[in-house]
Amino acid sequence: MASHAAAIAASNPPRRFSWWLPYAAVLGMEWRQTWRSWMFRVAMLLVAVLAIGYVLHRAAIYHQAGILQSATVTLAEVLQAGLLLGPTLMVILSAGTIASERGTLADSVLSRGISRYAYFFGKWHGRLAALLAGYFLTAGMALLLACVLLRREDLSLVGTLWALLLEASVLAAVISIGVFFSTTSPGTAMAMLLTWVVIHGLAALLWISGLTLLNPQGLWRWLPFLLRGQYDAVVVAQAIGWAWLVAMGAALIGLVHFSRCDV
Repeated sequence: MASHAAAIAASNPPRRFSWWLPYAAVLGMEWRQTWRSWMFRVAMLLVAVLAIGYVLHRAAIYHQAGILQSATVTLAEVLQAGLLLGPTLMVILSAGTIASERGTLADSVLSRGISRYAYFFGKWHGRLAALLAGYFLTAGMALLLACVLLRREDLSLVGTLWALLLEASVLAAVISIGVFFSTTSPGTAMAMLLTWVVIHGLAALLWISGLTLLNPQGLWRWLPFLLRGQYDAVVVAQAIGWAWLVAMGAALIGLVHFSRCDV
């Protein structure tokens, strides 16, 4: 009997546990949950209607009245509007990443063999990827329409990609700060309030002082030049790097707090 049990154990060696599996499971769950959220769908639909509607309005002026409408100017105005409205939407959509699950967090983390690190990174990366995918989807539709319907002689494709990456990086920093406050706040409303105050306070401070490459006034002025291809790639890359540095810093602080707090 003992030899038979030993033979069975030898033929079925214990499987090695991979710490990537819980992370991938949480990431996939967060991605699907975000895209199925009615708030996310309403926000993306509203942004798409506003952006596409504005491009179609400018195209109607061009085709019916004969007044020349530049795709560069139109896209710059759309991206500038996104720079104003995008952070507020990202605050609303990211503040509940972890705070909304406070009631079931202990069961999700402690009772299912998922470490806090895997849970946090899965939630952060899933929400970040979903929101940025929605941004690129709506921006890509507006870009495609503008290229088809408007004059695009002065539009630079590479400069447009730089502009989209720059704005997406700023939004990624906002999302990460929202996830950070989502780990430290007892509820979604409190996380949303704290994130909104901090983001707009920092924006006002940077606007007044002009510090760093991420001050809103500088970003606002950059967008038309980026779309025309009139930019310094090193400076733009530095601004993108600063934005992702803020995003990773906020996530790191949130991870340290989440790994030590009571759930």
